[in-house]
Amino acid sequence: MEPKTTFSDVPKGFAAWFFKQRRRYTSNKKIEWMVERLFQGLLIVWGIILIRWFILITIATLRHFGVFD
Repeated sequence: MEPKTTFSDVPKGFAAWFFKQRRRYTSNKKIEWMVERLFQGLLIVWGIILIRWFILITIATLRHFGVFD
């Protein structure tokens, strides 16, 4: 079993910036909730567009090689 890594073992620099605890940007929890939902919505839309793009490329490739017309 691997030894437990503590935060002090993480090298400084980008990793320290990436893993540091974020402060709350506003005391209004409703705004934070709305921003969080907006960000999640954007990620979902981006995921749907990415999946549709993969399907489109796959179908175009299969049509190119004559698998179906």
